[in-house]
Amino acid sequence: MRDAFLEQLESLRLRHLREQFSDGDNRHVVASAAILRAFKILSSRVEEELAVLGLTMPRYEVLGLIDASPEGRMSPTELSRATLLHPATMTHTVNALEKRKLIRRRPKPSDKRVLLAEITPLGRKVVKAANRALARIHFGLGDLSEDDATEVAIRLSRMHPSTVEIAEATA
Repeated sequence: MRDAFLEQLESLRLRHLREQFSDGDNRHVVASAAILRAFKILSSRVEEELAVLGLTMPRYEVLGLIDASPEGRMSPTELSRATLLHPATMTHTVNALEKRKLIRRRPKPSDKRVLLAEITPLGRKVVKAANRALARIHFGLGDLSEDDATEVAIRLSRMHPSTVEIAEATA
């Protein structure tokens, strides 16, 4: 019997998974594996571009979030929630960005006990350079048409972390 789903899979690994989990509907197994596979490919491409600028994906993400924030500053807690990075990882990331003078810590005007990460002019230059570099490689998704990229974004945006997952990531 013809398997139209199997015939559309370009990855040999995904085809094997489809065959390996042939009892019942295995589309979720294959979809999960496809997302993980794509993430590895995408990460490799993006990290290669960012490395030239001395950035990692988490550092770029944090720098971009701060740059895009209305006042150019955010608390580490806000950043952890937005990125789903553990607070210890966020501290390490903020420390690394501060060491390179891409951000600086400033007391929150309304509560001096809280420190905010604020982007510096150099940080803005670096994030703009990173945006340009990643745009040249279509943010690692050059294999996809604009329509396909739109469809992927729409479909994956339907996944939302649970409250427990957010709490665990930011605990």
